[in-house]
Amino acid sequence: MRHGVLLLAALFSFAAVAAANGGENRPAETARAAAGSHLVFTSNRDGDEDVYAADTNGRVAALTRNRLRDGELVLAKNGKWLAVEREYKLVLISGDGRRERMLGGGTAVGFSPNSRLLAFSRGLDDERMFVVGVPSGRPRALGGGYPIAFSPSGRLLAFSTFSDALGVVDVITGRRTIFPRSQFLYFLGWSRDSTRLALLRSEERGETTVKILLVANLHRPSSPPLTLIRSGEDLGAEWLTPRQIGFVRNQNGEEGCEAGVISASGGAPRVIGPADCFFADWSPRGDRIAYTRRLTANADELVIRQADGSKTTVVAQGQVSGFQWSPRGAWLAVEAEEPQRLLVFRRDGRRLMRLALPEFQFSEAGSASSDERHLALEIPGGLGIVAVPQGKLRRVWTGTVKWEAQWVAGALPRSAPTAAPAPAPEVAKAGVLRSRGVVFELGSDGTRVAALLGESRVDCDHLVAWTAGTRRIVRFNRAEPCGDYRTYDFSVTLNGMHIRWKNFYCGNYCYVGGCSADIRRPQRRLCGEGDEVPRRPPRPAPPAETRQGVSIETTAGTIRLRRGADGRVRTIRPPGGAVDAELENNGLFYALGGERL
Repeated sequence: MRHGVLLLAALFSFAAVAAANGGENRPAETARAAAGSHLVFTSNRDGDEDVYAADTNGRVAALTRNRLRDGELVLAKNGKWLAVEREYKLVLISGDGRRERMLGGGTAVGFSPNSRLLAFSRGLDDERMFVVGVPSGRPRALGGGYPIAFSPSGRLLAFSTFSDALGVVDVITGRRTIFPRSQFLYFLGWSRDSTRLALLRSEERGETTVKILLVANLHRPSSPPLTLIRSGEDLGAEWLTPRQIGFVRNQNGEEGCEAGVISASGGAPRVIGPADCFFADWSPRGDRIAYTRRLTANADELVIRQADGSKTTVVAQGQVSGFQWSPRGAWLAVEAEEPQRLLVFRRDGRRLMRLALPEFQFSEAGSASSDERHLALEIPGGLGIVAVPQGKLRRVWTGTVKWEAQWVAGALPRSAPTAAPAPAPEVAKAGVLRSRGVVFELGSDGTRVAALLGESRVDCDHLVAWTAGTRRIVRFNRAEPCGDYRTYDFSVTLNGMHIRWKNFYCGNYCYVGGCSADIRRPQRRLCGEGDEVPRRPPRPAPPAETRQGVSIETTAGTIRLRRGADGRVRTIRPPGGAVDAELENNGLFYALGGERL
């Protein structure tokens, strides 16, 4: 329970106010993974970062339950184990949250493809690499350096040295190989047969940046990485087969790109895409590429083209914000705008699904489940899962997701503890609104109340509108703990369905700006920059106001009402002390503290 305040609506006349003043679990899962998929993510919904899991049926489990920050989430492919960094300590956690193992200081890099090893590093200036058997093995040192990624075979681990050269280490024998002339190269990925590494070099030539794609070959470890192609400002590449790399490059440093294929052994690239694409992504099978190209200033064209250039299919036109292939490349999910909607196309370009959504975005960690039957989306205030191709959206989480949701193959273990309901930032009934944070200021029109509520452990400063005498509460901010970048609201006024307030925020400079919103559309807020200020302004004291010939002010925790006709004064001293008050035609609204929610 947290300390909170009461917001009271006493719906009676001044005479009534004066009169009232005188009387104040199933067994553990088997080794064989069950069918289906579930999401794992971290959220600070309860005031600190914990790990949660949610399945496609809407069940949510709490995998960690503590008052510490569980960040840097790393998942094993089989979903049976995960690693988090908790207060600078590395913790190994079972997929049902029932078991934890403290590994000491360190930063997790990733699990091996077979999920049997976890690679991590320790140290700051003298960083060292380790692998540990999951779940009960002893950490084994692999020498100095910074681990990057396991090979697909799981036998090798790519790393960078203290001098920024690249190499690989055999996790069984500990044998290390450093590629010559590999300083300041960026690792792109392992070939599918674990014999080559794609690398990227960035060079500054005067005012021009040149990107260079290279390949290091483990069959010739003493040879420097082989240069394949050069590009302008942008160059992306990924392995299509053990011997071929698909690339997307900007050739001249201008808008537009081209896509193509090149052999990992060198030679001339084969260009298959246009010279005017903007965003491009190869399918996981490597047999197709999806890209957008500009039609007009406000419209794009989304195209799927086969890698051999034999077929090109235009699948959508309009404003395309993003797209993602499913894990096996069976379909392509598309975020389209105006109106915003989710589109899904088969790999051959035929439309599979269309769903209108007011607001959503894909997760960078991958939105599609491994069985390609569901999409995870970040939606306003939480997470949603869309069934494909049925097009049904289910909200599975309410709260801010701090580390991106990632899919895990297999059903959510039934032994995982069910997550508790989200803490209520505020609740209302009859003539009372209870809040976890203090009330800084009120605004009222006699029927509704606008309140600026302060910070609590589970929520940041926020605004609400409440219809007095009902349970209906409208929030103008999402329920979430305060982030690193804050705005501070003040000067709340309410007029019918419209609320206005001011805020203080800082970027390079600090400003006071004005905001407005409609209670019927709380997510549509308009805010503008105002006057520059040197520092955070103080919160204004509750103003003195006059209603029906009665002046009202709140000082020292008391409410004083003074009638203008005869100067008669009535004083109200609520238990816990009044914070703010407003007298309207329909009665007196006031806020006090000292209660619990």
